[in-house]
Amino acid sequence: VERSGTRDCVIVFLSDGCGSFSENVLRQLLQGRINRGQGMVRLHTIKFSGSHSAERSHTATAELQRMVDVVKSFSQGDTFASQSSYSETVGAISLAEHFEALAS
Repeated sequence: VERSGTRDCVIVFLSDGCGSFSENVLRQLLQGRINRGQGMVRLHTIKFSGSHSAERSHTATAELQRMVDVVKSFSQGDTFASQSSYSETVGAISLAEHFEALAS
């Protein structure tokens, strides 16, 4: 997405909830883009259902939401970045619907 001479970035992050992320690395990525004048980042995290325990599912939800919260904290009131979101899907049809909604 290009506006005001900068290129904003949209990231769609899919997860089954089996991994973790480094909040520090995400903050460094966002700060580096700001320092270089490369524009803002909008992050959409999508958790797709798996056969994980309820506890693991809750942990995955919290981590993916935290990623979105980090991006929003860097948004500095920017409407593009503040539209970052977290969602969950069940099945391929729901996942395809999420992609269609993000693309529109």
